[in-house]
Amino acid sequence: QVKAGTIYALKGDWEYFPGKLADEINGTTGELVTVEHLWPKNEEGFAYGTATYRLTLSGLNPLSSYGIFVRDEASAYRLLINGRTVMYNGVVSKNPSIYKADLKTATTVFKSDQNGKAVLVMEIANYDRSVVGGFWNPVMVGSINAIDDYFTHPAIAQVFIMATMLTLS
Repeated sequence: QVKAGTIYALKGDWEYFPGKLADEINGTTGELVTVEHLWPKNEEGFAYGTATYRLTLSGLNPLSSYGIFVRDEASAYRLLINGRTVMYNGVVSKNPSIYKADLKTATTVFKSDQNGKAVLVMEIANYDRSVVGGFWNPVMVGSINAIDDYFTHPAIAQVFIMATMLTLS
């Protein structure tokens, strides 16, 4: 049950499917991992490639809206909830020439299904960032107001600090 004003970091029990995209994992089971989950390095010492992660949330209010927050997840990601793309960053692809990196923080809203469940599927690709690829930051879920406050307060604080510093100069 999601409590009002509470934000949950979805760190554990994600199924991990290395080298797969979302449409390739139906009917299969992956290895359970915890986020921050780093990928193994290849022969050149880089953790490049593509992977998909899946997590099922249950105990949500049926057909209710929730907020979700993703911070600079990876070089590229696409998050699907209950089969619908709800947010993305860059272009996820198994082909490094089609893949496009982009880093930005994002928030959105999703709806639980009629049984109070939400299946989160996160595709991640990394072909050019650092030697460490993987699922870097946990997805944050909570009430819409809690996610909105979590996302906007740090930005407001930074603006206030910068304005104060400029005034004192």
